[in-house]
Formats: sequence, C-alpha cells, structure tokens
Amino acid sequence: MELNDKIDTTEEYLRLSINSNIQDTSKDLAMIDWIENWWSKNTPYSATVQGQTSIFAYMQSSVINTLLTSISATLVLVLFAMFFIYRNLKMLSVFILPNILPLILVAGVMGYLGISIDIGVAISASVILGIAVDDTIHFFSKYFDAIKTMSFEESIDHVISQSGNAMILTTFILSFTFAIFGVSSFVPNVNFSIVTVVALNLALLLDLVLLPAVLSLGVKRNN
Repeated sequence: MELNDKIDTTEEYLRLSINSNIQDTSKDLAMIDWIENWWSKNTPYSATVQGQTSIFAYMQSSVINTLLTSISATLVLVLFAMFFIYRNLKMLSVFILPNILPLILVAGVMGYLGISIDIGVAISASVILGIAVDDTIHFFSKYFDAIKTMSFEESIDHVISQSGNAMILTTFILSFTFAIFGVSSFVPNVNFSIVTVVALNLALLLDLVLLPAVLSLGVKRNN
C-alpha cells in the first residue's frame, strides 16, 4: 500500500498510528518516554508521540498533581470561613471530619473497585467537597440555633427534622443526576459517576450519623 497519506511531501516525517488499551496515566507516560527514548537511542531517527493518549496522559498528570494542593487549600479556606461565622475554635475539628472522611472512604472504594485517578475522579473531588461542606453547614446552622434553648437530644431532633429531609432529598436528586454519567462510553465520565454518587451518600451518612455521635461525646465530656 502507498504511504502518501502517512508521509510529508519532503519525505522527512512519517506518521505511524498505534492503538493501545486504556490504562493508568503513569503507564501511558512511561510508554511515551520509552518510545521516544528507544527511537533516539537505537535509530538515526527521532519520534514524537502525539494524539489523544498523549494529550490525556499529560493533562491527567497535571490535574492529579494539583489535586491534593487544591483540596488542602480549599479545606483551609473553609475552616477560616467557619471560624469567622461561628467563632468556635473547638468545633473546627468536628466540622472538618465529615467533609474530609468521604474523600478518604471513597479512595478505599476506588481501590476495591480498581478505579484509577483520572480527570473524572479529580473533578469529582471538588464536587464532593463542595456538597459535603454544604450539608455540614446546614447541620451546624440549625444545631447552634437550637442548642441555645434546647437540650442536646432535642437539638439533634430539631436538626434532623428541619434539615434532614432536605439533605436526603438533595443527595438523592444529585445522585440520580450524576448516575446518568455512568451510562457513558467515556471512561472518565463513568469513574466520575461512580465516585461522586458513592461519596455523596457517604457524606450524607456521616452528617446524619457521625456528627450527632461526635457532638454527643463532646457534651458528655463537658458534663
């Protein structure tokens, strides 16, 4: 077969199209480095890897490298905002617990399911953190208002009755919406769907179960 569609008019450049299986970004980057190094060391020619695999590999690597930095900076800013709003330094550790635990727990789920960190997963981290913080703010805003005039048990009942239904309904609607990405043929969309839906429900469970338990321990210790 002719090579007219693979070679330029000066016959200096040749394009080779190679298909590869979907794999971890680290393996893609290692493969790209190996190809370019092999051609430069073992032949009088040089090779440059381009195309979707190369684009996504370098893009995902950049996104992943900044993921922890961005999450850490976001948590610090959120803590400053919560301290400014509630003026309670002791509650900051309680506030951050249900917001960071969903990310840690969903990382365990990813390891169990064999899901690697890609663009979809990296994007889901910011979505998860934002919604988890929103639910926690709803919980604490009702709790601090109720605890002024009610006992601890009555305050928790008030929070669950006033904000619990809204938090559950919001999580259900968002989970259903994000679950639609799961039918996509694009792997990052599928990973985004799985990770986000699991983490949102974990965040809801932690807010409705873990927060009252941790707060009750603090109340007993003060008494």
